[in-house]
Amino acid sequence: MKRIILGTSLFSVFAFATVSCSNDDDTNSFHLIELNNLPTEAQKFVDRYFSGVEIEKIEKHSPAKVDGTMYEVDFINRDEVDFDQNGTWLKVEAEGNRPIPTGFILPSIVFYVKTNYPSLEINQIEKKYDGFEVELTNDLDLVFNSNGEFIRVKL
Repeated sequence: MKRIILGTSLFSVFAFATVSCSNDDDTNSFHLIELNNLPTEAQKFVDRYFSGVEIEKIEKHSPAKVDGTMYEVDFINRDEVDFDQNGTWLKVEAEGNRPIPTGFILPSIVFYVKTNYPSLEINQIEKKYDGFEVELTNDLDLVFNSNGEFIRVKL
């Protein structure tokens, strides 16, 4: 009897896990779109800060990812920009230890990095609910509040 109950329990757990996994795939779908199908603000951002960099693909997520990403632009050089549904950037990152453009980053953040880490550049920035996380070209992570004031080094 114990074997039957144990067997039934294990089957139930396996079946539940299988169904749960298949549902996750359905809720995180995306399709490829063209640049002109991005929100205007995202199109302007790509044109201004990534002019001349060839786009590999643009994904539109439906629904948005947990972090709010609705659009993901991947470039041939392995840079990536994530946008929300309105076309506001959420995350910008470069592959490896290359710097990203900084014209869209709060001047106080750029100034802090140039002053305190003059031999390094910003490799990635991500908006968080309470500020920004910045990664430098040596993989050091810095945390700033929403006003661009330095908070701490992220460990």
